[in-house]
Amino acid sequence: MIPTVDNYFANRFKKILDAILRSVDDKDNESYVIDEALRGYSDSQRDKFKKAFCYYNGKANQSIDVNYTYPNVTEQANALYVVSRGSSDENTGAIGNEMADTSNYGRPANGESTISDEQVVIAKDDKGTYATTKYPILEMVSIKEADASVIDIDNFESGSDKFRFKSIIDDSFIGEPFHVTYIAKDVGIHSEYFSKPVGYELHEHLDVSAISSNVDIVRELDSLLKYILILMRDKGIESNYFQNPRLSSEPLGTLSLGNSGADSPVYVINTSIEYTTSYIISKDSATRIKDIMLKLEPDNTEVENG
Repeated sequence: MIPTVDNYFANRFKKILDAILRSVDDKDNESYVIDEALRGYSDSQRDKFKKAFCYYNGKANQSIDVNYTYPNVTEQANALYVVSRGSSDENTGAIGNEMADTSNYGRPANGESTISDEQVVIAKDDKGTYATTKYPILEMVSIKEADASVIDIDNFESGSDKFRFKSIIDDSFIGEPFHVTYIAKDVGIHSEYFSKPVGYELHEHLDVSAISSNVDIVRELDSLLKYILILMRDKGIESNYFQNPRLSSEPLGTLSLGNSGADSPVYVINTSIEYTTSYIISKDSATRIKDIMLKLEPDNTEVENG
């Protein structure tokens, strides 16, 4: 697989950020999540941030965007993160072109990201209530409408696309849709390619900039970023393709936008993340490409057989 580190990070980051901002609106009012992330600020600062960006009754007054490009004008810089890909260099500690011969380097069943969010429907058979997912499940992460404890983990088999509920789920829930988040099981490179994986490792740099025209908000966005980075490391959530993130952060600075000046500064705090990224294809792919090239003339017309 040829991974894209900025896309991977932005998708993972957006999902966790959205969950944190919605924690206040959770039926159990789990506002302690956002409070923990912003513990270093005063009560009034936290309350102001929550009223601005957290969800209440399904709505938020203002949004926190996650983009790949910087804003053009100050009006677009209320609260956002910019994810941009930096430089990369090969890991010189690796020897040769062959990668470890292990299914841990296979490709996730849902494509690039190991995290899958989808809507499923509760069904029932002679063994009880269950739900079926689109991809095989390595690990359940959360259920939006209920606590994850309702899942019968004791009888769950890793790699299955079906999970069962405990008996506390009654028949009134049958046919009801709900949202689940899970880690899609890595199906393994051999199951598709049937050959030894080859490739290389890169040290890739990713810049994540917290940006706001309000100095308090940009500091809070930076704290929220640091909090989410901890969550992304927890329980092996980091993908098999992106390992050992190293962090560094720059001091508070300002951006020069088209209409910004001394009277309307835009503040920025940049965090640099270095991933060790595995780029892997099958050895069989190179052989197949050579076979195709041999069948083509220099003008890209096929060589006639016989």
